[in-house]
Amino acid sequence: PVYVERTHVDRMHRQLVGTLPITGLKVVDMIVTELAVIQVTPDGLRLDEIAPDTTVEEVRALTGAPLTLGKELAEAVLVSAGRRLN
Repeated sequence: PVYVERTHVDRMHRQLVGTLPITGLKVVDMIVTELAVIQVTPDGLRLDEIAPDTTVEEVRALTGAPLTLGKELAEAVLVSAGRRLN
């Protein structure tokens, strides 16, 4: 597996995740930032973990590509909203 460890945004708060150069396509398996752990899948980027005191909405807003939620994170979001995933 190949993973990239980088900041989620640059000093000017420009998005870095989801904007990998064309040479990175189909090469990187995981992106780890100070805000999140994101898996690169054939279907796109999957958000698997977020940092404490960070929301899914914040990570999505700071990411330069659409994110789907990993199953465990989706369940945690639903439980915190008072719902259950069956």
